[in-house]
Amino acid sequence: AVPVDEPGVWDIFYHHIPSGVTQRLNKSTQYLFCSDVSGEILAWNQAGDGSYNVFVRYLDLGIEEQVTDNPYDQVMFQMSGELLVWFDYRHSKHSFPTYSYDVYLHDLETGVSRRLTSEYKKWGILQPSCKWLVYLEHYPNDVKKIYAWDMVVGGVLDENCRVIPCDPETEECSMIEWRGL
Repeated sequence: AVPVDEPGVWDIFYHHIPSGVTQRLNKSTQYLFCSDVSGEILAWNQAGDGSYNVFVRYLDLGIEEQVTDNPYDQVMFQMSGELLVWFDYRHSKHSFPTYSYDVYLHDLETGVSRRLTSEYKKWGILQPSCKWLVYLEHYPNDVKKIYAWDMVVGGVLDENCRVIPCDPETEECSMIEWRGL
């Protein structure tokens, strides 16, 4: 939202329904967007040093941390519990808002991130869960196909919903393969 007292800047306001209290992050920048909340965790994108990165704030603790730090954009998309999904431009070497990105999954508890896509495209991702990732493939003429990927069976998440890192020596791991055009 744009604060009334600071036209030209953006900020994130969050409202605690039980208490009726609305608070502001006080970032005061034009480069703040794509916020999402899960429980007591607020995530958003913020640009600095030329690229967008993902940040989180633990609302109950008042602790804020930067999740990504890359010269290419990482654009926050969705979160569920302590799982974050973002669009990542490091492999395509493009920048937001182009449609050549990979999808990354990050576990806030363990700090493990991993690439979920085998090639950069215009992926559409819906909210992740502790087992499933529902995603879209975009085709010409506004055609889309919807798929669901069982991330536990695929070796992405363990039974406790923690992200399994890729093999550190080979960097190989299960990824979503583009099935379409």
